[in-house]
Amino acid sequence: MGLSAAWIAMTAGRRSGAAGPLPAAATPAGRTSVKSGARFAYVGSFTSETRNAHGEGLAVYRIDATSGRWTRVQVLAREVNPSFVALDPRHVGFHSRLPYAYVINELDSAVATYRLAASGALEPLQVLPSTPATFTGDNTGAAIAVAPSGRFVYGSNRGHDGVGVFRVDESSGCLSPIGWEPTRGATPRFIGLDPAGGRLFAANQRGDSSVEFEVNQATGALRATGQAVATGTPACVALR
Repeated sequence: MGLSAAWIAMTAGRRSGAAGPLPAAATPAGRTSVKSGARFAYVGSFTSETRNAHGEGLAVYRIDATSGRWTRVQVLAREVNPSFVALDPRHVGFHSRLPYAYVINELDSAVATYRLAASGALEPLQVLPSTPATFTGDNTGAAIAVAPSGRFVYGSNRGHDGVGVFRVDESSGCLSPIGWEPTRGATPRFIGLDPAGGRLFAANQRGDSSVEFEVNQATGALRATGQAVATGTPACVALR
């Protein structure tokens, strides 16, 4: 059964990384890259009929530390969770200290919050719009980033062309919106924070630019620094 994977994230409690799609039980090989010590993999798959997708929603796999074999733990399908609809879950981020995960859904422009169980399973907690209530145009959710402090979550919007800033309630994991910052370019396909959490970079796919923002680590607010790099059709930002 195909996964139509939008993303795959690995975690060893609180660490994450990227890899390629695999079937329900398989041994990672070829282009798949598994971080040393990763215990679980979280697969977001395209689900919408509009893109002729065959995915089921969110799938969780346990990774055998010895063989690398993946075993499915859970599938959060739309029909199983009708009140927690995930239209094309696109990107995931994990809290740095607490058992929470945050997913941005592409077609319904929403940010979803989950609690991580010891088994790796996800418990739905909350869904919020990724755009402000005043925005009425077309939009798709794109990327999500969690501050190293765990205090803030950022989500990019293609169409609105801005980054939503959300405050984390550490007692519940749930989010509350702080505001939205324009990305100074069209279609921010990806956003990334530097390891210290002091800078955020937006890759504006149709704006042909990568734009730097200063992060106020006390309030979570973003401020454009004026630094922008002309890059043709950027799709990703990786920092080390």
